Amino acid sequence: MCGIAGFFDPSGRINQTARLIESMLSCIRHRGPDDGGHWISDDRQVTLGHRRLSILDTTSSGRQPYISSSGRYALTFNGEIYNFRQIYKELRSPPLTSSSDTAVVAAALDRWGIAKSIERFNGMFAVAIYDNQQNKLTLVRDRFGKKPIYYGHHENVFGFASELKPLKKIAGLCESVCPVAVEELMKFGYIASPRSIFRNVKKLEAGHWLELDCRSNEIKPVMTRYWEPRLADANEVPDHESEFVYIIEKLLTDSVKLRMVADVPLGAFLSGGIDSSLVCALMSQVASKRIKTFTIGFQESDFDEAVYARKIAKHLDTDHHEKYLTGSDALALVERMPKIYTEPFADPSQLPTFLVSQFARQSVTVALSGDGGDELFGGYTRYANVARGWVQKSTLAGRSLTWGLNIGNRICPEWLSQYAVRSTRRKTGRLGGRKTFRRELERRNVHRFHDYYGLNNSAYSLADSLLDPSFQNSAEIQPTHWLPFGNHQVQMSTHDLHYYLPEDILTKVDRASMAVSLETRNPILDFRIVPLAMKGLEKFSRFHRPKWALTSILEKHIPRQYFERPKQGFAIPYDQWLKNEIKPLMIDLLSPDKIQRDGFFESRKIQTAWTEFVAGDSITWGAIFWRFLMFQSWHDSFWNEEIAA
Repeated sequence: MCGIAGFFDPSGRINQTARLIESMLSCIRHRGPDDGGHWISDDRQVTLGHRRLSILDTTSSGRQPYISSSGRYALTFNGEIYNFRQIYKELRSPPLTSSSDTAVVAAALDRWGIAKSIERFNGMFAVAIYDNQQNKLTLVRDRFGKKPIYYGHHENVFGFASELKPLKKIAGLCESVCPVAVEELMKFGYIASPRSIFRNVKKLEAGHWLELDCRSNEIKPVMTRYWEPRLADANEVPDHESEFVYIIEKLLTDSVKLRMVADVPLGAFLSGGIDSSLVCALMSQVASKRIKTFTIGFQESDFDEAVYARKIAKHLDTDHHEKYLTGSDALALVERMPKIYTEPFADPSQLPTFLVSQFARQSVTVALSGDGGDELFGGYTRYANVARGWVQKSTLAGRSLTWGLNIGNRICPEWLSQYAVRSTRRKTGRLGGRKTFRRELERRNVHRFHDYYGLNNSAYSLADSLLDPSFQNSAEIQPTHWLPFGNHQVQMSTHDLHYYLPEDILTKVDRASMAVSLETRNPILDFRIVPLAMKGLEKFSRFHRPKWALTSILEKHIPRQYFERPKQGFAIPYDQWLKNEIKPLMIDLLSPDKIQRDGFFESRKIQTAWTEFVAGDSITWGAIFWRFLMFQSWHDSFWNEEIAA
């Protein structure tokens, strides 16, 4: 786990190249505090830089940037290739100069080239590779987007880095805020790839690589998608549920084993939920000694899951550690978020994620987590709610689903709307109320209904009302990735794998953990599991509860009563904190003069909304104001405090 940066300047106008790359690397020292270095091509047009967090081969022989034995490839690599030992056996190459996975990556490039090597890699990675023979620079991001990579160009200079901060060192890249990105942040809480908060900077999408021909004097990146989710073939998935569970259990166990390979202390996050509990159970099963587990709790009992994690840890006999987050802690952490995330990011669970990472780093350098279980095994309640909504609407319409959407609003929109409200808890805004549902019916578009974030997210439409009209952009915020097959759960899972998982969940964990130099690994997010899990959603899930395959495995290790309860997620009482401990900071950011000067929001409307929020208990406005808080704090920090310094 490391940080990477670099640039390509065909004109040679960038002076003092070594000083520039070292300045860029200094911005991401937290990602790799153990070592650092850079490499400059013979023609001085391409520069690669690296900051290292030593996990495998902690000696100097694992230093990067790394040159392949043939001399053809130079690479700077962030991440881990979990199956590097198997790849090394397949290569049958002579002994390498390093026992790290980076050395195996370089040997694979020499043998197979970039495309065929990437196909074999099972891991998380963002890597920059320069081909000295063809004079091409390639950036690659792993299948799920676990590791980040930003890139951009201005006046014929191309730069890239693990985070935004280094790119501010290249003039012209981080100067103009993208209005669509601000709108997207306010609606969803994150900014999805390929967009970034700046017009001239993009994020490489998960499962893609970018190729830049360095023989040309023009910057013309070529993008290629090398992986996307698919359904397993019918003959790959057994007809019986028990056999399906057996296959998933074998794959998960192997995935856990691969991710426990490290030359440094290792532990796991334990929230008390199904996913993290299963990862810890499988770790305990294969480990030679007690594993270390880490939990964050809350003083507010409605949000505290530490009690469940404690019971599970005791049952598994782990070396358990827990810490509690208070409103005062939240205020101190909020002020650190802009420097940790470097791009506006507004998932409130970023606070406990950072705290548990900081807490774990006191004892371990690597931590396993349970991320991915909800997306792959149908764990989100919205999957069931939206699917149920489809059935109700099509049944009530009396004809096909499309027919029902086309005429439903003419038959009985108010009557149909009752089902949207009854199918879920209205107070959280899921599936919206009657107006939301009626609007979706009137759209008469199947895929727009499938874009269930608009339905699921009660803040979706409210965000528009607060943004300055001159700053809004009418462009479609999120393009739609729908597979041409699968049932509703498969479709929604695919959407989450493209957007919510990499842009929210994995972004949250990567920045929070790397801020304290902790590597996190996700056993459930193994690309071998995806086709089977998605086929399971299509074949079995309509007959079972959410994540039934994972719970079937987990109950072999932990009594069902320890983990079978309503899904809670990593929720925090942010609406209470906004009205109390964080309120002084909010009052400052809500200054009419400041809002008008910045030009992103309508001052009068946002003041009215704040008054409504403080006077009542609107969870909807709470989500909106958390996003406002994160954006305004980032904006002040980036421009006024020189965040890249």
